[in-house]
Amino acid sequence: MTWRKFVSEIYPSIPPIPGTAIYLSSSADLVPSRLFYNFKHYKVLHEQLIFLHVDNEEIPYVPEEERLKVVGVVELGTQVRL
Repeated sequence: MTWRKFVSEIYPSIPPIPGTAIYLSSSADLVPSRLFYNFKHYKVLHEQLIFLHVDNEEIPYVPEEERLKVVGVVELGTQVRL
């Protein structure tokens, strides 16, 4: 499911619960499958959400300043790339 559809159709009806959840994300455009699964079964989302995307590089060393990027804040939480 795309973020746009999730935020416009489903997110407004979700009650928040205290805490932070971290979800691994394979694509910045799609809702992580675990987030969708948790919502489907528990009908709640945490107040703070972090979406983590891990890039595998084809080089043996990545400079320290390029290892972690906070991509930005989306409608539901923060996107982080490693």
